[in-house]
Amino acid sequence: MAYLPYDRNPSGIVYFGPTSSDQVLESNSNFAIDAANSRLKTPNLLLADGGKIGNASQTGILTFGSDGVATFSSGVVITGDLVVQGTQVILNTETLAIEDNIIVLNKNVTGTATSDAGIEIERGDETNVRLQWDEGNNYWTFTNNGSNYYRLATHPTAGSGLVDGGISAESRSLHVGAGNGISVAEDSVSVVAGTGIASDANGVHVVKTVITSRTELTTPSNSDQLLIYDTNADALKKITKANFLTNLGAGTVSYVAISGTDGIDVDSGSPITGSGTITLGLSNIPNSSLANSSLTLAGDIGSNQTVSLGDTLTITGGSGIVTKGQATDTLVIDLQVDNSTVEVSSDTLRVKDSGITEAKRYRSVDSTFTDNDTISSDINLVAGGAGGITVKLPSPAVGKMVIVKKTDSAAGTVTISKNNTDTIDGANSKILYYQYETLTFVSDGTNWFIV
Repeated sequence: MAYLPYDRNPSGIVYFGPTSSDQVLESNSNFAIDAANSRLKTPNLLLADGGKIGNASQTGILTFGSDGVATFSSGVVITGDLVVQGTQVILNTETLAIEDNIIVLNKNVTGTATSDAGIEIERGDETNVRLQWDEGNNYWTFTNNGSNYYRLATHPTAGSGLVDGGISAESRSLHVGAGNGISVAEDSVSVVAGTGIASDANGVHVVKTVITSRTELTTPSNSDQLLIYDTNADALKKITKANFLTNLGAGTVSYVAISGTDGIDVDSGSPITGSGTITLGLSNIPNSSLANSSLTLAGDIGSNQTVSLGDTLTITGGSGIVTKGQATDTLVIDLQVDNSTVEVSSDTLRVKDSGITEAKRYRSVDSTFTDNDTISSDINLVAGGAGGITVKLPSPAVGKMVIVKKTDSAAGTVTISKNNTDTIDGANSKILYYQYETLTFVSDGTNWFIV
């Protein structure tokens, strides 16, 4: 390009002709420099596929693809209106801030409304959920599983909005049903008029029977009433206290007794028609007067024996309990035992040979020692420290086994000495020099041996 063309028409940008038949220099007034406004003027601009437009600081801000899609590599600020005439607007963004306080859905709908509309939340692998206006029923619905839709609770007054926690924000009361329900105000509960239920200034009316008092009854009288619902008559009926007591027996029962004084009698009190207390007492009841008063022991040694209350119990044998030598005072209990561990031999309970397996064996472990401690555990984990330590074996016992292991890497040794006059493989002591070195000792009842 040349800004000072050598041409007879210097009103445009001069350029070299693209073909051999073109002029060496050409110019066009539609493609010109607007020097006054520092801009390039042209009615059309054609870039190659993938062409970019940028500035000195950010090259390639706008890229034009071969599919006609323009891609901005930085933010875009639009000071005027943005009108999108395509079919989709897809936002891949984490934050969407909208200044307008109303979002209009189904904006192109005219005439009678027929389509539902709402807001759906994408939940990845989980089922999407939705808040949706049901156009067919004219109320808001929601779904928690994508299949079942539930109506949002509303105040019964048409157009008054959603219920605030079950109580409308306007009246702070809850109404159930139309004309036959319950009104809950802030400080009271009232029954609204309806079939079978009415209310006035005096109280609550149920099937023409008026409850006019709500005070606590402290002085009962025969004129007091009870309300009973009669299903056959489909109505409430009344019964007085006097009617109720008469139907129970007019309150003539004053005592209860069995065989006079040899049974149950009334020690004190008054008839049940009054408000007193009746106390029942037990006196002079022989064992023969009580049901189930005997105990029978059925045995396989000797005959069965029946024992009444107050009699002496003599055990004559039976399943699980056997008397040894019927004339003696010795009692032998026949036990059922786990024969894999113990056995009964010649009336003696003992551990069975090979009955203590590895799974049933318990071994104690000790790792806290000071110098000249006597070993009391089966397995002993001893640290020699810097200066060494000495531990003594326990008194010899037939079959007793003790394991000693040096656990630390310090220079101090672990010395295992005899208990008293016993020996260890004929010596007075044995020494562990290295970390994790172990000796196992077993006793024949007199001395110790390393195995």
